[in-house]
Amino acid sequence: MADPKVVTAVGPVFEVTLYTGVSCAAGNLLAHNGTGWVLADPSTPATLSAKAVALYAAGLAGKVLACREVMIEDEDTSAYTQSARQYLGNTAGSISQTAPSTDGDLIQVVGTAVTTNLLHIVIGVPEIKYKYLTRDQLDTSGHPGIGQADSGWAGALCTGATESCYMSPFRVPDNCIALVSAELVWNSINASAADIDVTVVGGYLDASNVQDTGTPITAGDWDQTDADNILLSMDISTVLDAGLFTPGRIFQVFLDPDGCTNDAQVLGMALSYLCVD
Repeated sequence: MADPKVVTAVGPVFEVTLYTGVSCAAGNLLAHNGTGWVLADPSTPATLSAKAVALYAAGLAGKVLACREVMIEDEDTSAYTQSARQYLGNTAGSISQTAPSTDGDLIQVVGTAVTTNLLHIVIGVPEIKYKYLTRDQLDTSGHPGIGQADSGWAGALCTGATESCYMSPFRVPDNCIALVSAELVWNSINASAADIDVTVVGGYLDASNVQDTGTPITAGDWDQTDADNILLSMDISTVLDAGLFTPGRIFQVFLDPDGCTNDAQVLGMALSYLCVD
C-alpha cells in the first residue's frame, strides 16, 4: 500500500489515549490492553483483538480519534484485490488480505475491499457463542458405551471410584477471543460425596497430540447441594485455562471419578465463549 488514508468515518468517533511508547498510523487497528490503547495483535486474542480504527497518525503516548467503521482509500489503484476479505494482520495494527497462519493466532475478519483501492472496515462487537458437547461413546461406566436412562435422561452412569468417561472433542473457533464458561452437566440419582478428577489434552493440527494438558481438577464436586432428581453442574473453566483455550486448538476432556455415593449420570458439557466477526 502506498499511502492509505481514512476518508470516511461512520458512526461515533471517540478519542483514545495510546499506551506509553505506542504510536499509530491512519487506518491502524487498535486494541485496549487493560491500561491503554495499543496496536491490535492476533497473537494475543484474549486482550488484543481489534476494537477500533485510528483515523490519523499519532505520536508517542498521544491522543488519537478512532471509530469502529471506516472507509480507507489508497493512492495505489492496485493496492487490494476487489471483494477480498480483510483481516487483522500478522504485523500488529495492520490490515491484511492474508489471514494469520500461526497456531493460536486470532483470525479476525475486519472488512472487505470494495474496489482495488478502497476498503470498507467494520469492527464488530464480540458475541457470546454456545456449544453443548455430548459424551464420547467410550467410557468405563456401569454400562460402557450404552449408558443408562433415568427420569427420561440418558448418560454415562458414574458411581463408585472405578468409572470414567470422555466428552466429545472440540475445536476452538479461529475467531474466538476468550472462554466465558465451561460446565459439566449431570443428572443426580440421589448422588452425593462427589470426588471427581477432570483432565484435558489438546493440540493443533499437524502438531503434538499432547501439546497442552491444561490445569487438572482433583477431587472436584458439583456446584449445587447434594439432592435427588435434580440436574447438577460442575464448573471446569479452570481446566480450560487461557493457555489451552486458544483459536484453532482441539481438545478433549476426561472425567475420572474417585468416589460418588449412589449414582450420577454424565449428560454432557456446556461451553460458552466470545467470538469476533
